[in-house]
Amino acid sequence: MKHVENQIFYHLDTKNSFEIGKIYHIGKNYNPFFAFYEKYSPGSISINTKMSEVLFESMKYIRERIYEDVRLEIDPNLPSRMNCLWVLPDSFLEARLNYWAHQISSKKLVKLSCTGVIHRADQRFLITEPFNLPLQRYMANKYWSGEMMEESNKIENEEILFTGEVQAIEAHCF
Repeated sequence: MKHVENQIFYHLDTKNSFEIGKIYHIGKNYNPFFAFYEKYSPGSISINTKMSEVLFESMKYIRERIYEDVRLEIDPNLPSRMNCLWVLPDSFLEARLNYWAHQISSKKLVKLSCTGVIHRADQRFLITEPFNLPLQRYMANKYWSGEMMEESNKIENEEILFTGEVQAIEAHCF
């Protein structure tokens, strides 16, 4: 965990929710990733939804709950995956964009001035292994330790969680 003050980070805005010049407080409400699970209900499953998709989403939810429990045990001051903002640093921005642009549907990059707390983690510790809860807890401990699996793929596999205050400075569509 590291405190940052007016540090520049970037965010791939999937919900088109950042207005230039506006200040946002991150960490008080669920982020769009976790809010999905708060809205998910048996009635929201269509007849065409495959059971494998339902199982996968259920396992992702279980994973997120385990990671949250481990975070609270290790250090409750670390940014929670439930209400954080995922940000990208200035360094190697183009390489990171090339990777993340293929992972999510956003095509809007927002430049932010951030004051708050960040946590750097290796996203490869985020596995969705069905019903292997001891492995999930082990991987969660690795994730929250900030350990990286190998240095050679750090750029593509590092994710940064942020909570605190952000001001949207500029946005670009790509």
